[in-house]
Amino acid sequence: MLTSPTCDAHGYSNTFNTCDVASLKTVGVNRAQATQAANLMQEAESFLAAYGRRMDAATIHRLLNTLEVRMVMTVHKKTCTTRASFSSLQQVAAAFYAEAKEKDPLLPKWNMLTEELPGSKSTSKIAVLRETGAIITESILAEKGFEVGKQVVCVESGNMFKLSALNADEKTVTLKLEEKADPKSKVKTPATVDRSELLLGEKWQPCKDNKLVFFDSKLLPDPTANFDLKAALISGLFKQALVAEFNKSSHDSDCKIAISSDAPVKVIANKPFKTGAFKLVGLTTNIMVSPIDRVLLAASKSIGSGKDWTASARTANSQLTGTAKPDFFVCYWAVPSTFEQAAVNCEHVDKTVELTVLGKKYELSIPILVNTAPIAKDDEIIVLRESSAEQSGPKRKAVGAARPAAVKRKKP
Repeated sequence: MLTSPTCDAHGYSNTFNTCDVASLKTVGVNRAQATQAANLMQEAESFLAAYGRRMDAATIHRLLNTLEVRMVMTVHKKTCTTRASFSSLQQVAAAFYAEAKEKDPLLPKWNMLTEELPGSKSTSKIAVLRETGAIITESILAEKGFEVGKQVVCVESGNMFKLSALNADEKTVTLKLEEKADPKSKVKTPATVDRSELLLGEKWQPCKDNKLVFFDSKLLPDPTANFDLKAALISGLFKQALVAEFNKSSHDSDCKIAISSDAPVKVIANKPFKTGAFKLVGLTTNIMVSPIDRVLLAASKSIGSGKDWTASARTANSQLTGTAKPDFFVCYWAVPSTFEQAAVNCEHVDKTVELTVLGKKYELSIPILVNTAPIAKDDEIIVLRESSAEQSGPKRKAVGAARPAAVKRKKP
């Protein structure tokens, strides 16, 4: 079942549906049979654990996996032309035991069997070998690497054959000798081989084509021109510049946070500041460098752009509850904004930094807010809201530029 028998138009398996799942519930129609199947699976695993010491682990896993797939298909009455069908769980168990017995003839009788597998030994072998029923078709052989015109190697002798024809009897193929491993050996050619022997992979195996195919290096793209690589480098270098600027800001000892259940987070000055002395930097882990035609999120702040890209930043703050330490929190992103000049004491005065990425220089703006009026201790920090044009425009003011006068917010 690793390869689903049936799929929808998008390649997703549609072998089972919601009705199949419902049938396994407490009052489901398949509940009793599914319980019986689960018991047989457990007993089969215990049987091989006790008596399958002469088998390797891969063989045991293959036997159990095949048993489980068949049990599920039988419980849900699922059939497929390329898989063997069974009329009862006992027949599935009998097929499991028959295949295990082929791998180890010394296995004792399995006491869970109450029904024999119908059909001759040869028919059973083909069905057990490849979930197909009676016919091994050309497509089934091709799945295993056996195709007309391709080479096949004899495991015992090492001789190389070419699969020259799929015989009309739909049971055999014709192999034509092409190369002897030992020139003195005597080999009948052409050879007629049962298709089931090919699928077993014990006597015959497809020859791997190790012929080298050279790719035109001129068709290889320049990896340094890859957009994702450039975007990652811009983002990484900008974050480094953000950290350097953040370490000079007023975040740690100069602010405190106030929260309540019915009001937004407030950023409060922890001491008085002269005009221009208070600075918060918009450190964040959310730096997006996207193709220039990509629409930015509404909450994003534009920090720069280039010929084919645009960069933006947005908050990465964790939610504050007052009872647990947040994973990440930066005061800059918690400061409220307003167009009311009388209420504000800060404005956005972003700093332009130059980054060299893959030999080219780019300019980006570090989000910064600076106080435009003296701030007293316990004053709330409120910033002048940027217009939409200022938020999305590539040009930013440099720190130290002239600032418009602002009225100090009166303390309540």
